[in-house]
Amino acid sequence: MKTVAIKLPEDMLARVDRVSRARKLGRSAVIREALRQHLETAVEAASGSFAERAERYLGLVKGPRDLSHGERHMTDYGR
Repeated sequence: MKTVAIKLPEDMLARVDRVSRARKLGRSAVIREALRQHLETAVEAASGSFAERAERYLGLVKGPRDLSHGERHMTDYGR
């Protein structure tokens, strides 16, 4: 395993220390786990089509699913 030095704001280091004590892990283990989770999420978010990435938000907003199928929404389209 390689060693990497990072600088953290005091408040963030205090949060790392709280998690470290609560989970009985070292600072490095807490930071590795947080970084691993972040990188997995970032890779998932950056891959796939927009539709695939937006899938988890579908159904959160009320309203018609597709305005192009409602005649009243298309009345002035193209004019």
